[in-house]
Amino acid sequence: MLILWSLLTLNSITGCNYQNFFTDCGDLDKRKVFVVPDPQCNLNTTFVYENIPCDFECTSGQILDFIEGELTCSSCPDGQYNLGGAIQIGHGGENWGKFIPNFLLQCWVNGILSDSSLCQTWSSAENILLSKNNLTNSFLTFALSFSVKLVKDGFITITYRKEALVAGPSGTLFMKVNKEIVNKDNDDSSSLWKMQTIQLDKGFYEISIEFISKGLEKNEIMLSLSSIVIFGTSFAAESCYDCPNLINSHNHSSCKLCDYNQYLEFSICQDCPLETYSLRGSIGIISCLPKPPCTNDDLIPFYSTCINDMRNLTYIWKEPHFCNDKEFILPPVMTSLQCEKCSEGFYQKTIGNETLCQTCLPGEILKVVNGTWVCEKCSAGTFALKEVKYMQWNQKNIEFNNYCLNSGGAYCQNTLGWIRFQDYLSSGTNLDPGYEVFFEKQVEIVANTGKINFFYEILNSDFGSFDVFVDHKHMLTLKSEGNSSSSILLSPGKHKISWNYWSPQPSFQEIRIYSITIIGSNEGGSITCEKCQIGTISESGASYCEYCPEGHTSLAGSAYCTECANGYYNNDKGMPCKQCANGTFSNQNRTYCHANTILRIDNDNFYIKALLNTFLNEEICGSNNSQMFCHQTFFGPILSNDIEYYISILSPSVFVLEDLKYFSEPKFGYLFGVVQGIESEGKPGVKKECKNHDIIVNFGTEVTKIEKLNNGFTFEYDFGDYCTENERYSSKINILCDKESGVGWPVFSRKNRCEHEFTWNSKYGCPVCKLDEMIDVSSECEDGKRYFSKLENDHCIYPYLVNVYESCSVFIESIKKAPIIAAIIVLVLLVILLVTCCVSYLRHKREYQKLSTVEK
Repeated sequence: MLILWSLLTLNSITGCNYQNFFTDCGDLDKRKVFVVPDPQCNLNTTFVYENIPCDFECTSGQILDFIEGELTCSSCPDGQYNLGGAIQIGHGGENWGKFIPNFLLQCWVNGILSDSSLCQTWSSAENILLSKNNLTNSFLTFALSFSVKLVKDGFITITYRKEALVAGPSGTLFMKVNKEIVNKDNDDSSSLWKMQTIQLDKGFYEISIEFISKGLEKNEIMLSLSSIVIFGTSFAAESCYDCPNLINSHNHSSCKLCDYNQYLEFSICQDCPLETYSLRGSIGIISCLPKPPCTNDDLIPFYSTCINDMRNLTYIWKEPHFCNDKEFILPPVMTSLQCEKCSEGFYQKTIGNETLCQTCLPGEILKVVNGTWVCEKCSAGTFALKEVKYMQWNQKNIEFNNYCLNSGGAYCQNTLGWIRFQDYLSSGTNLDPGYEVFFEKQVEIVANTGKINFFYEILNSDFGSFDVFVDHKHMLTLKSEGNSSSSILLSPGKHKISWNYWSPQPSFQEIRIYSITIIGSNEGGSITCEKCQIGTISESGASYCEYCPEGHTSLAGSAYCTECANGYYNNDKGMPCKQCANGTFSNQNRTYCHANTILRIDNDNFYIKALLNTFLNEEICGSNNSQMFCHQTFFGPILSNDIEYYISILSPSVFVLEDLKYFSEPKFGYLFGVVQGIESEGKPGVKKECKNHDIIVNFGTEVTKIEKLNNGFTFEYDFGDYCTENERYSSKINILCDKESGVGWPVFSRKNRCEHEFTWNSKYGCPVCKLDEMIDVSSECEDGKRYFSKLENDHCIYPYLVNVYESCSVFIESIKKAPIIAAIIVLVLLVILLVTCCVSYLRHKREYQKLSTVEK
């Protein structure tokens, strides 16, 4: 099939303009190029070039070209752009209507395959693909599938928005690669535009985007798919795309909006005529509208520097300036006004003739002593907590981002975002359906815990949704009509906070934000010294508390750290010490717990020396055949479908395999797995360089449970790497009594969400025999010694070598034997009989002699 590659003209052959046509790449990665003269030329000659390489690469903003028989790269024309070797569908790329026939679109209603039109529609006006579910109490599944071949490493990115007419569950979005789930979004309705990106190696893939939702009464669940970008489909771009409502950047690799009071025409941003205005991203002079007459609401008060305890007030125009000020008379300058009253945590300080509001130095708080403002250092074990409060919104130096996006993800055409009044922010009323206004603030929390308090009001409550996000994660949906306040806790570090309002239909609902207070950041002044939390310390004059190192902790309000007590451990900075699980002991550094040779659970002892440490383990790792399955303190690899596991038995270490990187950060652990990098897509904390490569995942850094079973014992490892945004990997190992298996070997049993379970049938799953459960056995007397031993029963083991013996006499032992005793008895009887006979003979002889004497 021929592909129209370039409409750029050539003048290199006979001065006539030519067009290039490239064929698809063949099996040998070669192609042809046809150089065809324009129809206006009086030439019928077509030049054919063969064996053109397919791997000639052009960067973003360029297209492949063919000039004078050579491949080259040319820049995209003005008003166009590309990413370089990518397919872009939807916003900023090919029209959805053109590409839909290339997709497999499927629809299931309550599990029954149905007509795909029940699940999706295409909005030509906004160039987005929609999937709606307004079927009450019905489950609807929409699937968009396609095949793609990447000729180089690349990625797939989708831009989408999930929303519900009434705030609440808004369905689940899955991204699958070769039928395996790699990304999942089941957050509740937020209307926030999101992006999901999957990094992919060169190769062939089956991609599926699935959206599952349950229709609710008087509610509509909707997925808006704005764009799909597939990078890596070719080495050089086949075409350039028109910038949507934008002009291209200087290198044609991206697009940007025309500014306020400008419009796009012939790929150039033109200024609107006098006394007209336009919003950012406007197209055509028709977008320039007559400026309405200016009013006081178009002004911002601007105060001069305070000189000699006085200041002036001047009113300036809001930016961007949209009103007609031709007949508007600015208010006169007001002079000799009192200096501004400083905000809480600030005090007035005069330098020369200039009066300023200043804060104390870091680590100091502002307090009144004898009627005078003084700065005082916080004592050791405390820190100066900063606080900043925003209440005056019509000022020039408010450091917030404010904008509006339409349902297609582009900037709104008739509103700038939240409207700033002197004492409050307003979402505005009667926004166009699908418009969403954003008010964002970047904060850096330096305290151990930060907090944001805000006071707001909801007027004319309707179908609109007022949501708060932290780092793009939905935190709150606020519904109660009237005045109210709310708070959000923040962890240390940088965060982006966003207050969003949107409505799926025209509405007079309005949101007003009156004040926003940020506590614990690096902004504002300090009026209180806060105690350092458990596990943190500070010196005098500190602006934040430092974490105690691993193996150490502190009491609240401490100035120093102490080592965890024996039997306790701490494997994370700034945390309290935790007690080791039953039967385990803390190591010398108090950073983890391990077991000894004997593991005691309840009233039973288990002999686990052979399972503890493979460095010294000759019973399992002594032979050449088994050494390859012993690594550091781990046994493995233990294979399952997609993971190679390495298990330690209560003997942790930092797992290392050559050329493999960690999912997050190297850390002591009890069980690790080597997983395919694609499994890490969308996981919190994963390193960018790990994606799409085999990586090391930690399945447990702490022993959280050790229990006896009817036929063995079990233990659980927890707090591994992140499995989902809110859950961590964990593992469970069951050591079962099986004397016939000998030492045995662990095998993978099952996976339950983020928990991975293993079974090890082994004689060491049997408890150590108690003495009264065994039979005493002794040997014969040999060489003057008799040895004693114990015999196990069927349900226990006695792993000890018993070398107990006593001295003995072979002669004495011999005469104790039954035949000898019988012989002795017979001999004694014979002797007795002989003596008896002799006595009887002598008696009779004497009697006979007496008779003989009488007869004489």
